[in-house]
Amino acid sequence: MLALLDVAPLAGAVAGAAAGAARGTANGVASVHVTTRRLTHVARNALGADRHWRAGHRVHLALRHPDVAAGPLARRVAAELLEHPDVVAAYWDEGLARLVVTAATDAAGDRVTERAVAAAERLGLTEDAG
Repeated sequence: MLALLDVAPLAGAVAGAAAGAARGTANGVASVHVTTRRLTHVARNALGADRHWRAGHRVHLALRHPDVAAGPLARRVAAELLEHPDVVAAYWDEGLARLVVTAATDAAGDRVTERAVAAAERLGLTEDAG
C-alpha cells in the first residue's frame, strides 16, 4: 500500500532554512563590506601624505624632536590638552610614537588638532612626515 505523505511542512522547513541561509549570507557580505571600508579608511589615513590622521573623534599626531626624546615633551602637550573642554582624552602612545587625542565631537577634532600642533611646536616638537 502506498502511503501519502504531506510534504508541505517539509517544503516549508526547507524554504525557511534556505531563506535563513540567504539572510545570513547577505548580512555577512554587508558586514565584510563595512569592515573593509573601515580598514581602507584607516589605512588611507595612516599611510597617506598627511602627517596626522583622524579616526572618528580620535586624532593621532606623529611628533619628534631633533635633539631629545619626544615622549616627555609629548606628555606635557597631552597634559595641556586635557585642560581644553573639547578634549576627552590625550596621551602619548609610546608603542605607536604618537600623541593620541580624543575630541568630544568630530566637529571639535579640527580645533583640537590645531591646538595640539601649536602646543607641540611651542615645545620644539614637529610633526614627523615619515
